[in-house]
Amino acid sequence: MSAMTAPPLTTAELAWIDAGEAVFRTGPEVAKLPPLDDRRLQRLWLGGFAMAWLDASEPIAAARDDPIGWLYHDDARTALAARLADHPALLAQLNAIRPKP
Repeated sequence: MSAMTAPPLTTAELAWIDAGEAVFRTGPEVAKLPPLDDRRLQRLWLGGFAMAWLDASEPIAAARDDPIGWLYHDDARTALAARLADHPALLAQLNAIRPKP
Protein backbone atom coordinates (compact mmCIF):
# COMPACT_ATOMS: atom_id res chain seq x y z
CA MET A 1 0.00 0.00 0.00
CA SER A 2 1.45 3.37 -0.98
CA ALA A 3 1.24 6.48 1.12
CA MET A 4 -1.10 9.14 -0.21
CA THR A 5 0.13 12.70 -0.27
CA ALA A 6 -2.07 15.74 -0.27
CA PRO A 7 -1.77 18.22 -3.09
CA PRO A 8 0.25 21.33 -2.30
CA LEU A 9 -1.66 24.18 -0.72
CA THR A 10 -2.66 27.09 -2.92
CA THR A 11 -1.68 30.69 -2.22
CA ALA A 12 -5.26 31.37 -1.05
CA GLU A 13 -5.16 28.39 1.34
CA LEU A 14 -1.82 29.52 2.74
CA ALA A 15 -3.33 32.98 3.28
CA TRP A 16 -5.97 31.44 5.58
CA ILE A 17 -3.26 29.70 7.60
CA ASP A 18 -1.41 33.02 7.86
CA ALA A 19 -4.64 34.75 8.95
CA GLY A 20 -5.11 32.25 11.80
CA GLU A 21 -1.57 32.87 12.95
CA ALA A 22 -2.07 36.63 12.75
CA VAL A 23 -5.23 36.51 14.87
CA PHE A 24 -3.34 34.62 17.57
CA ARG A 25 -0.49 37.13 17.50
CA THR A 26 -2.40 40.40 16.99
CA GLY A 27 -6.12 39.79 17.46
CA PRO A 28 -9.20 39.68 15.23
CA GLU A 29 -9.28 43.45 14.82
CA VAL A 30 -6.19 43.26 12.59
CA ALA A 31 -6.44 39.90 10.79
CA LYS A 32 -9.07 38.13 8.75
CA LEU A 33 -11.49 35.64 10.32
CA PRO A 34 -12.76 32.62 8.39
CA PRO A 35 -16.33 32.70 7.11
CA LEU A 36 -19.09 30.95 9.03
CA ASP A 37 -20.19 27.56 7.70
CA ASP A 38 -17.03 26.94 5.66
CA ARG A 39 -15.30 24.06 7.44
CA ARG A 40 -12.51 23.82 4.89
CA LEU A 41 -11.38 27.41 5.38
CA GLN A 42 -12.00 27.21 9.11
CA ARG A 43 -9.68 24.18 9.37
CA LEU A 44 -6.92 26.03 7.51
CA TRP A 45 -7.38 29.12 9.70
CA LEU A 46 -7.47 27.01 12.88
CA GLY A 47 -4.28 25.27 11.79
CA GLY A 48 -2.52 28.63 11.58
CA PHE A 49 -3.87 29.68 14.96
CA ALA A 50 -2.74 26.39 16.54
CA MET A 51 0.72 26.58 14.96
CA ALA A 52 1.17 30.10 16.35
CA TRP A 53 0.02 28.94 19.79
CA LEU A 54 2.49 26.04 19.70
CA ASP A 55 5.28 28.33 18.57
CA ALA A 56 4.50 30.84 21.32
CA SER A 57 4.33 28.14 23.99
CA GLU A 58 7.97 27.15 23.42
CA PRO A 59 10.11 28.36 26.32
CA ILE A 60 12.06 31.47 25.38
CA ALA A 61 14.35 33.74 27.36
CA ALA A 62 12.22 36.86 26.77
CA ALA A 63 8.91 35.24 27.76
CA ARG A 64 8.31 37.75 30.56
CA ASP A 65 8.38 40.59 28.05
CA ASP A 66 6.06 38.89 25.58
CA PRO A 67 2.84 40.97 25.20
CA ILE A 68 0.75 37.90 24.33
CA GLY A 69 2.28 35.61 26.94
CA TRP A 70 -1.03 35.32 28.76
CA LEU A 71 -2.51 33.55 25.71
CA TYR A 72 -0.36 30.44 25.94
CA HIS A 73 -0.34 29.77 29.65
CA ASP A 74 -3.48 27.70 29.12
CA ASP A 75 -4.50 25.37 26.31
CA ALA A 76 -5.10 26.40 22.70
CA ARG A 77 -8.90 26.39 23.10
CA THR A 78 -8.62 28.87 25.97
CA ALA A 79 -6.49 31.14 23.79
CA LEU A 80 -8.99 30.74 20.96
CA ALA A 81 -11.87 31.66 23.26
CA ALA A 82 -9.99 34.74 24.46
CA ARG A 83 -9.25 35.95 20.93
CA LEU A 84 -12.77 35.25 19.62
CA ALA A 85 -14.78 36.43 22.62
CA ASP A 86 -16.62 38.93 20.41
CA HIS A 87 -17.34 36.29 17.73
CA PRO A 88 -19.37 33.59 19.54
CA ALA A 89 -20.89 31.99 16.42
CA LEU A 90 -17.46 31.46 14.85
CA LEU A 91 -16.01 30.24 18.15
CA ALA A 92 -18.80 27.66 18.46
CA GLN A 93 -18.19 26.38 14.92
CA LEU A 94 -14.42 26.16 15.47
CA ASN A 95 -14.92 24.31 18.75
CA ALA A 96 -17.14 21.81 16.95
CA ILE A 97 -14.38 20.82 14.52
CA ARG A 98 -13.01 17.37 15.23
CA PRO A 99 -10.13 15.49 13.61
CA LYS A 100 -10.93 13.71 10.38
CA PRO A 101 -11.19 9.94 10.85
